Amino acid sequence: LVLVCDFHSDFMKSCPHAIALLAFLVCLPRFAGAVRYMEIEGEDCSMLKEATTEVFQTTKKSKAWGQASYWQTSISYNDCQSCDDEECHNHYFLFWPKWNSYVIPFRKKDVRGEGNFMMCIVEGKSPREEWPARFCTKFSSSFRQQIAQEAAEQCKATLCRLAKSGDWRAGWFKQKAAKKMPWQARLRHKNVGYEDAFETHCWHGPIGNNLPDLLPNFKKFATRYNLITSAKTFNKKVCGCPTEDDCS
Repeated sequence: LVLVCDFHSDFMKSCPHAIALLAFLVCLPRFAGAVRYMEIEGEDCSMLKEATTEVFQTTKKSKAWGQASYWQTSISYNDCQSCDDEECHNHYFLFWPKWNSYVIPFRKKDVRGEGNFMMCIVEGKSPREEWPARFCTKFSSSFRQQIAQEAAEQCKATLCRLAKSGDWRAGWFKQKAAKKMPWQARLRHKNVGYEDAFETHCWHGPIGNNLPDLLPNFKKFATRYNLITSAKTFNKKVCGCPTEDDCS
């Protein structure tokens, strides 16, 4: 499809807008697919075993089919799933840092590449096909309690790191001074308040429809760890600093 502009007419003024609209319409199906992909209901992982395995990228090439890229686990093909004539049954789930979520690994054969590869992957794609990640959106209550506690401790550590380093203040030359400054809840421009940091720097849990946050609301979180001073600034003493405001 070619869009032609008449450089000697007033339509030239509208061509950039028309070109932008055309590009948007061309990309729309792909964007819509991405939205649907993120809105998937996910899968029940409450009866699966957590795998502590690394994920690494593998590339397979074929003259006929181009290049395929897989995010492969170290779980063997046979252990990955058990399959019969009708369906495959999942065994494991694991944390996948790319999405900051838990996913289910699954079997994949690559018989068109250089050799016959039998893998246990979490995600993959080729020029003609994609194998998206399969997200967990349901966990056992004991596992959810475990990761909720871990998320809370990680969040506190993240806030303390920002408080002690002064990284909440924009500009590297200002961060040294920020170590001695009171840290306010909300800040403007590129500075980050401690409530802002709670919302944007802390992991609140896996993605998925109707999956509640692992962390409580900030008021409850701050009360649990005694994070707020009487002056409503961040209490740096909980991070091991000499005073409520001074981390120098």
